[in-house]
Amino acid sequence: MSARILVAGRSEICRELFNDPEAYGSHIADRLSCINKPAGCLWGSTLLHNGEYPSDWLRWVASEGFMLDKYSSMAVSFKLSRKAKICTIDTVEDYHRLMRKYAKPKYENSEYSSLFKEKVIDWKKLSKDYDAFHLTERAFWEMRLPLSNILECEDGSELCDFYSYDCESWILFNLDCINWGSVINQDVKIKSLYDD
Repeated sequence: MSARILVAGRSEICRELFNDPEAYGSHIADRLSCINKPAGCLWGSTLLHNGEYPSDWLRWVASEGFMLDKYSSMAVSFKLSRKAKICTIDTVEDYHRLMRKYAKPKYENSEYSSLFKEKVIDWKKLSKDYDAFHLTERAFWEMRLPLSNILECEDGSELCDFYSYDCESWILFNLDCINWGSVINQDVKIKSLYDD
């Protein structure tokens, strides 16, 4: 059974608001690429059926007090179609394997390109081969702030970490991979961890 993905802060999925990675100008895509994130896309986190928070994203929102008004009242959840092509990173080895085909220099179009040998995901290339990307909770914690050289490559370069991600994440490149019959509205009630 596939996981349900929760998109907080929305009561519906609007195609009009969705942009694939190709739709953004290079200046926006390059800026986000430096932190290993794609421009555009639909972001979500796995719907959790146990615990205090409906998803890791909403746990992070509550822990940081981040835009509670937007994210604490409504959400939509769905499953992906059985035919969806999903790129999943669950281990460091998965990430290294992915980057053999989908890596690009972090500062590809910059005067810094010769100074840094860090690699990021080439989201435009990845989005042509996959419908969605999933960074699991295990991979997030293992590669958010790695304490060893686990992201070092054989050629002396290093893979960009996932520090800019706040939690386990789903990124959809293609809305056609959604099982539209599975879409439901979710009531979400969260509050800041710092409220009395």
